Order: sequence, then structure tokens, then C-alpha cells
Amino acid sequence: MLKRFASLLFCCAVFAAGAHAEDETYKKYQPEDPRPQPQEGIDWSRFSMYDARQEGRPKVLMIGDSICNANHRSVKEILNGKYDISFWASSMDATDPDFIYALNLVLEQAPYDIITYNNGLHGHKPLAQRVKAIENSIKFILEKMPNSKLIIVGTTPIKDQAEQTDRTLPDLAKKFNLPFVDLNAIMAPLDRDKYWSDRYHFKKPAVDMQGKAIAQEIERAGEGLNSSNLNKKVFKPAPVVKENVVHSNIVGLNTKSKVGKRVFMTGSYAHGAAWALREKLGKQVNLSAWETTKCITDPDFARMFKYAMTLLPYDYVLYIQPGDPHKAGKAWEKSFIQMMNFLKKDYPDTEVVLCAVESSSKELNQISKFLQNYAKRNKMQFFMMSGDDKKKPNEFISKTILKALKISDGDGGVVQQSSAMGPSGAVK
Repeated sequence: MLKRFASLLFCCAVFAAGAHAEDETYKKYQPEDPRPQPQEGIDWSRFSMYDARQEGRPKVLMIGDSICNANHRSVKEILNGKYDISFWASSMDATDPDFIYALNLVLEQAPYDIITYNNGLHGHKPLAQRVKAIENSIKFILEKMPNSKLIIVGTTPIKDQAEQTDRTLPDLAKKFNLPFVDLNAIMAPLDRDKYWSDRYHFKKPAVDMQGKAIAQEIERAGEGLNSSNLNKKVFKPAPVVKENVVHSNIVGLNTKSKVGKRVFMTGSYAHGAAWALREKLGKQVNLSAWETTKCITDPDFARMFKYAMTLLPYDYVLYIQPGDPHKAGKAWEKSFIQMMNFLKKDYPDTEVVLCAVESSSKELNQISKFLQNYAKRNKMQFFMMSGDDKKKPNEFISKTILKALKISDGDGGVVQQSSAMGPSGAVK
């Protein structure tokens, strides 16, 4: 079902503008078989880079899971104007076969001066394997980012336990002589009903306590940093950003199910629509989505798209026209054709459905017409979002998927296999 991960991701051809020489440090730290394997009913990955175009301030990357997904906001608020914050929160634990490659993509998005690292709450393997994998990922960060200051952030206790007994992160911080933020020591004494929102996650007062402790350690690590001694290392292909906030969000819903067609949505509305339609449309199909602010003409778009395509065996790809291209006209069209050629070559059995979005913008309407003509020439299904449909995009996307797959709006026999550890709290 899945194509070999390495053969796809490590190929030389790219469909973004220009060739590049990748930094290959990550290859030393990957497992022999790096093919992705679904770990939970919902596998997810959220990356955001704030103040992307800002220069002259230290850049911070926070790495973690749903706890990081919450407390990075507090850190950002506390350090606002002094540090530029990025975060990568994911359901992947370090034993996941593709963890190192995904981590590598994130590390190459900016020359980070300070990195905070947490992993372990999503434990999918025996403890000994997790310890080895977490140590391996720490070694990778230290080698790839030798000019960055690394901080280890401890794991929080779950509601029905007195404390977090896993000593992996504090022991590794000591072994590598790295600063350690002991979130367990801060959270363990707290009242469970007052400060926990569910078994794993916390209410805002507790989240703010975590954020304060992490922010204080970041400031200690950042003492002496100024515009003259910031990390200048830039990886190739370097990200090209037009906006000041960059997002790249992936979600796979019902990932372990073998029943029902799997639809991968990418482009505008994709990520939010996947979550919104999970229960309604989940009776007919299994949804996955990748949404990014990166334009298809950005040099890094190709690697991210190829990575997203390897995660699950997709039957359909629904491409929804994104807005505000960094480059329009022939440059955009060329990159799109290269993406389609990649899909035809590597995923010949996956059907691509195109969806354009009506706009008052001349550039976006040019892209809409191009997509419509491309679909006609290549005998592909095509849909147009216009008028009132744009006010309710999730409903339009739901109807589009049902039409494209030629299935009725009824029970298709798919049973959702859920996860209790979603990125924003417990999920049904």
C-alpha cells in the first residue's frame, strides 16, 4: 500500500523552482526502514512560524506534543517583542519511523537560536525503545544545529497519577549537560479538578504556569544574544515567505482503518474542513489534510507535499485552490504542472480532483481558469466554489467529496477509530 518512504523523499527531482543540495545529517539518525506507520486513530502535526520576516531578534523553536500546542501561546505572549517564536507540535513520538525526517523539515525552516524539546507523552513503544529514540533525536538536533542552544522540557503528569515517573528527559538532560524545565514538579502538586481539563491536558492557569517556566529558561539561554551574534545558518532550499506567519498543518483522521476510501485534501480550507467534517463525512470516507501558507512556487513546498503524500495510502487527492500566491502567472502554472506530473508518476492509482475558488482578484481568477482548463484537458473532475458556497466552505467540500466519489449522503459503513489525545484536548 505505502510506497517505500526513502525512495520518494530522497529522490533528486523536485517540482519547485530550481535544484538544491539538501543537508543530509538526518540520514545518520533514521531507522533502516523509515516508512511511516499510523500510530493513533488521529495522527497530527502542526507547525507555525511567527514573525517569519522579522530580523534582529533571537528565533526560538518549541518542539513537543499537545502540551506544547497549548503552552507555546503563553510563551509567545510572555516573550512578545523580544524573541520570535515557532512551534512544532505533533502526535509523533520519537520512535515513529519518520520522526527524524519530519523533525528535519521543521529544523530547516529558520536559523533558530534556541530550541526547546519535549517528547514522550505519546508513548507507542516500550520504554527502552523510547529512551533510545529520544536520545537519538537529541543527538540529531545537537549535530544539525550546533550553534543553537537546546533546552529539554519535561513531561507533565496525567490526571490520575500523582506525578510523572518517566525519568527519560531529566536523565538525558543531565547526560548531555542541557538545561531542564521540570514541568512535572510544577504540575504534580496541583489540584486535579481545578487545573486539568481532561486526563492529559490542562486549563489555562496551569498552561500559563508551564509557559512562564519555559519562557524563563529561554531568557536565561538567550542572555548575551543580540543582532550581531544570532544564528545565521540557512539551509537549502531556504523557505520563501511572503507573510509574517507561516503555517504547515497535517492531520490524518481514522488512520488505522482499512475500511472506506481515503481522501487527502490540500489547499485552502483543507485542515479546518477535515476536523469539521470528521464525524459528518466520516461515515462515508476517511479524511486526511495538509494545509500550508507556503506557495507552490516556494522551494520547500515540494518536500513538504511529498512528505504528506507518504503518510497514508490515498485513493483521492482533492486540491482546493489556495489564495494569495507568492508568484502567479507562468511560474505558478509551471509548479502546478510539476506537482501533477509527480502525482501521475508516483501515485498513478490515486485520482486527483481539482477545485477552484471564485475571486475578485485578477491573479486568482487566472489560476481558476487555468485549473478548469487543466482538468478538462486531462479529463479530471473539476468543481468551482463560488457565491454562497464560499460562506460555508465545509459544506461545499463535503458535497464535492460525495459527488466526486459518487457516494450517497448516508451511512457508508466506516467506523471512526478515535484518539483521546488530540492536539487541542480530548477527542471523541
